[in-house]
Amino acid sequence: RIAALRRQGLVSVGKAGSAWRGRVYAVVVVGPDRTVLQVEQLSGLTVLAALKPVPGLAGRSIDELADDAVQLPVSKKLREALKDAAAHLRAHEQKAEPQPEAESPSDPGTLAAITPG
Repeated sequence: RIAALRRQGLVSVGKAGSAWRGRVYAVVVVGPDRTVLQVEQLSGLTVLAALKPVPGLAGRSIDELADDAVQLPVSKKLREALKDAAAHLRAHEQKAEPQPEAESPSDPGTLAAITPG
């Protein structure tokens, strides 16, 4: 099922909860414009749990998923999983951004700092 979601866009998985109180996983599919295309949740204590669509989140931005001030039609635990997935997406975006180039040695200010007195 995850492979089918990956065809739609960038996929991030977040989790919340514990082994004792039950975990909830949120699978968030995001388009190139950072808009949520689809959200599904996986919850339950058995290996028979299946992904279920979460209505009402498509069209929102990933920033809205992470913002506590924005009301979402989900449980508190699923909200935490969505925030975790949004954090993973942001980390991926930061990694994908080009790193600033180091100053070249031809810069006179750099040479003066390196050359002893």
